[in-house]
Amino acid sequence: MDVETHIEVLGWLHIALHIFSLIVGGAILLFVLFLGHNVSEWTHIPPLAVYTAGLFIGLFLCATGAPGVLLGYGLLKKACWSRILGLVMSFFLLAHFPVGTLLGIYTFAILSTGEAKTVLCR
Repeated sequence: MDVETHIEVLGWLHIALHIFSLIVGGAILLFVLFLGHNVSEWTHIPPLAVYTAGLFIGLFLCATGAPGVLLGYGLLKKACWSRILGLVMSFFLLAHFPVGTLLGIYTFAILSTGEAKTVLCR
């Protein structure tokens, strides 16, 4: 495959993964908001621990999901700024084990080449 095809595949993969991340992060935030106290009663975990963990995980997924969808859109439109954002996001994707880790490595491997720079920054 040529670099243009890799960049298009990367765009769609980022959109798919990060929309899923936004959905899961939003669901976790809603779950903790409405059922966090019940979970702490069922499991005998302090409510503050349930709220803190749920808030951290939900916000992390949403905070990485929104720029990821923007990155996918930029890669599909072949915007020059998407290369820099992709290189930064590839580092943060390493925490999304295992799919995000693979996508982060793939993103870094493709966007760090000189060919990707010429394709995206015409």
